[in-house]
Amino acid sequence: MRWCSRLGALDYEPLTVQGAAGYLKVSTRTIRNWIKDGKLPARQFNGSGYRIQKRDLEQIQTDILSSAI
Repeated sequence: MRWCSRLGALDYEPLTVQGAAGYLKVSTRTIRNWIKDGKLPARQFNGSGYRIQKRDLEQIQTDILSSAI
């Protein structure tokens, strides 16, 4: 049972720019542009990298990528 609850916690782990790009199958430059343009919420981590919530990636996938088709 403990193993299953731990798997559910992975959905809440924030992703790096590289991880987000891989998740959405876009370039890291696209992710950075979306952050800069305010289209993708992200938190700056230790003043250098960004962390993005998976739920925000799912939302942008619905909003932006679906309208591009």
